[in-house]
Amino acid sequence: MKGLMHACRNWGDIDCHSNVRELKYAKKIGEGEKVSTSPIGKELEGLNEICKQCEYRFFIVNEKKCPACKILDIEETDESHKIQGKDWHFGFKCNDCGTKFWISETDLKS
Repeated sequence: MKGLMHACRNWGDIDCHSNVRELKYAKKIGEGEKVSTSPIGKELEGLNEICKQCEYRFFIVNEKKCPACKILDIEETDESHKIQGKDWHFGFKCNDCGTKFWISETDLKS
């Protein structure tokens, strides 16, 4: 299971929750220190809950299902945007949990 932070364009930004933000960047490891691994299990579930509640989240996914609750009952919104010379991204909203997210034009064609 991948963390929601991986789908968020704002992961690591100043407004990102500190517990989530710190996972974005490499840390210097001192001699004899244990190498940190990606969170799993309960730790990952806790981080995903933070991302689900975050007011600064900006999810871009590649499939037509809600990234937060995995429900397929979604609808297209009137929101769309283009990211610096890349594909257009079209807005969607989950009819179950209300999460807003975006899918690229390329992914919608596949």
